[in-house]
Amino acid sequence: MPPGSKGTGESRTGSTWVRDVVFDEDRHQLRTRNGPEIMTTLRNLTISLIRLAHGAQAAIAFTTRSLSRQPKPAIKLITQPTT
Repeated sequence: MPPGSKGTGESRTGSTWVRDVVFDEDRHQLRTRNGPEIMTTLRNLTISLIRLAHGAQAAIAFTTRSLSRQPKPAIKLITQPTT
């Protein structure tokens, strides 16, 4: 297994850690065909859009919870360019 991969005991950093903690990626049930790669890409897109809109130190967990309760800002985040 490559260094830093799951199961090695080494800590994970960056978007891998965020995906695991915020989106609970290790427990997802999608395991066939291209499903896991597509979901990882969508999660990375979500993290990137939040960081573009709210800054590099944005609270990803708080923002995803907030956007899940208020879909209009989430749609705005996707459809309108940031300035």
